[in-house]
Amino acid sequence: MKILHICNSRVYGGGEEHVRTILKYLKREGVDVCAAVVPDSGLSVVLGQETIPVYPFFISNKFDFKSFFKLCRLIKRESISLLHTHNRQEDLIGALAGFVTGIPVVTTIHDRINMDQNGKKVRNIQSAVYHFILRNLFSKLITVSKATCDDLREFAKVSDEKMVHIVNGLDLDRVKGECNPKLTKQSIGIGSDKKVVGFVARIRGESFGKKGIIHLIEASQRIIKKVEDVVFVVSGEDEKASRILTKVCDEKNVGDYFRFIGYRDDIVEVMRLFDLLVCPSLFEGLPRVVLESMAIGVPVVGSDVDGLPEVIEDGLTGYLVPPADSDAIADKVIKLLKDDELRKKFSKNSVAKIEKFFRAEISALRTVEVYKTLLRGTN
Repeated sequence: MKILHICNSRVYGGGEEHVRTILKYLKREGVDVCAAVVPDSGLSVVLGQETIPVYPFFISNKFDFKSFFKLCRLIKRESISLLHTHNRQEDLIGALAGFVTGIPVVTTIHDRINMDQNGKKVRNIQSAVYHFILRNLFSKLITVSKATCDDLREFAKVSDEKMVHIVNGLDLDRVKGECNPKLTKQSIGIGSDKKVVGFVARIRGESFGKKGIIHLIEASQRIIKKVEDVVFVVSGEDEKASRILTKVCDEKNVGDYFRFIGYRDDIVEVMRLFDLLVCPSLFEGLPRVVLESMAIGVPVVGSDVDGLPEVIEDGLTGYLVPPADSDAIADKVIKLLKDDELRKKFSKNSVAKIEKFFRAEISALRTVEVYKTLLRGTN
């Protein structure tokens, strides 16, 4: 079988790291994989480094019929057996191309569908059309958390038979290794004696509501009164988001305690400096940054929403807090920062859980079984 993955993203974040990881480990399992991605994008570069065949492909909008015909020609020319999409951007064109060329199409649902930045459901004609496509044009929908399964069942009316739950697998090769904390702290302007609370998310412009960073900023007002020498490191924001968030911090008189460092290629090394990570999202699929944080032994305070309880065991590997509750965030952060032994306990438990349940090898093997089942059905 020859499997083509499509990802129409220009930036590199958790979703793109998922694509890289699954392709890397599918290849290790002997699957003939290739990818259609935006030319010169971050994903294109890293897939090249993994020696995954890459075809330049870009969808300008949902009515980009030129890309649709290009994809159909690519499927025929390269004798593609199955198509695998990863974002709503390419779901429509991918599903139609699979229908026209007669091959199965799979999509991975990385997050809850049709949500706005405030965590509210959007119900309109576009969402109804998307639900129809998910129900009728895909051979299988892979969901990264049980919450996304429930979401598809309730709102898109997708049958249980069409869905399969496969958690995000983590490339442990990527997170192994050591760093020099002193040098890395110096590079981002942090004193060696500081306790570091981290926040990592790919956010652009004003589109950061769902990630809940405002609630962390609000929580920091209480944290700085209880914990000496604490600093908050934010990574993944673009310049516009950085300007907006810096202004918010200044307005709340916590600007001196925040470092906005933008997108980092060495984010795992930066995360090793964290005493803990906060993931205060209003909704999530199964955020890769939480898996990475736990894999390197950094405990997490996360919102009790969607896929997060599947990985964070409250009181064992981290803490779960109600979404949008800055007081609860502050309480748990203060507790962890003041208790070195508790952080060590959470760190040990976190590493063990990731290595047991969230390795990329596991998700790759389960994905191969999905492919084989679908392709047997077409023969």
